[in-house]
Amino acid sequence: MPYEAVSRALAYVSCLTTMSLFATSMAIAAVNVGSGRSAGGCPSSACTAQVQKPPGMAKGSLTSKARVEAAASTIQAKKI
Repeated sequence: MPYEAVSRALAYVSCLTTMSLFATSMAIAAVNVGSGRSAGGCPSSACTAQVQKPPGMAKGSLTSKARVEAAASTIQAKKI
């Protein structure tokens, strides 16, 4: 009889310890979600390349294949 009580008490302690460790690690992960820095270690606004339209490009102006190829070559030349 004492063996069963000791065994059950150890099982409860083990389960509660595991659950509290899991809850603690999830709480730490939730706190650290937004506090990380970007991969390069600089502010995101300084590391982000600004995408700009090539000169002469307006909305709906890529209707011909020649215009698409011209825009692609301009973008590739700037290595965006």
